[in-house]
Amino acid sequence: MSALLRPPRPCPLCGNPVSTSALVETHVEPPSRYPKADVVVWLCVACAVEATDLADDVKHDGGRR
Repeated sequence: MSALLRPPRPCPLCGNPVSTSALVETHVEPPSRYPKADVVVWLCVACAVEATDLADDVKHDGGRR
């Protein structure tokens, strides 16, 4: 099946239907259980930006707002 004919997939974070080609590769912090893991998720652009901003906040100020 052609990539153009595939139905949209839900973003794993927000659940909104997104074209597969519009999902963005996002690297998130590894879990404490596996500190050397490279965790990659495919999110819609809005969720990828939000996840990146949250990760940056946690790195810089411990998550305090």
